[in-house]
Amino acid sequence: MLFRSGCVLCRTCNSFPCRIGKKGDADVCAVRPALERSAVTLRTRMYVERLVTDGGGTRVDAVEARDANGQRHRFRAPLVIVSAGAVNSAALLLRSATPQHPNGLANSSDLVGRHYMAHLSTMLEGFRPRFSTNVDEFQKTLAVNDFYLKGPRGYPLGQIQSQGRTDATMAKAVGDSWTYRGRHVWRWIPRWAYGAWVARATDWLAMTEDLPRPENRVRLAADGRIVVEYTPSNLAAHR
Repeated sequence: MLFRSGCVLCRTCNSFPCRIGKKGDADVCAVRPALERSAVTLRTRMYVERLVTDGGGTRVDAVEARDANGQRHRFRAPLVIVSAGAVNSAALLLRSATPQHPNGLANSSDLVGRHYMAHLSTMLEGFRPRFSTNVDEFQKTLAVNDFYLKGPRGYPLGQIQSQGRTDATMAKAVGDSWTYRGRHVWRWIPRWAYGAWVARATDWLAMTEDLPRPENRVRLAADGRIVVEYTPSNLAAHR
């Protein structure tokens, strides 16, 4: 049930679903309002395997899916929207290959799945050990955007934004395992130490964008597994 009041500016807004339904995410803004209409049905725990085209291969005629018990279903509609993210949307189109479309649907250019791009993201903590604790519960209020101008070490640049408060358990989950020169290094630090750290910190996210490269791609392996071949680019601007 949604609260009629607005956002309460709590410290769990970042990285968590909103328990009072006031976050501007896809669930609150799209799925829930759609389900209020009698003509809308949400089918969960379904894996869409392929899109079925008509005899001429000119339009999508049905969607084939498999439920959690392995039973297959076919759904028909006059309009089908593919909205499964950059990886799974490409994989679905590739899995839907037919004799008329041997390389996958909508792929006459051979670009489906290619030029895969991702966010280059670095979490930063501003920390002063002798400073008083940060009492701000909701600090995700500031962002600086620069996606269009060239920086001193390349382009495009990106965004710096303040983040919600980091919990000690979240910090420990990441901090106990880190990477140094490409090698995973495990260490153990008590939770109370992480708590003392994040209580005296401010949280930031620095994010830049990849440049499109054809070798960064989503493809299907011979056994049908989804394979993402990806090497980050634009690292100089991110650093």
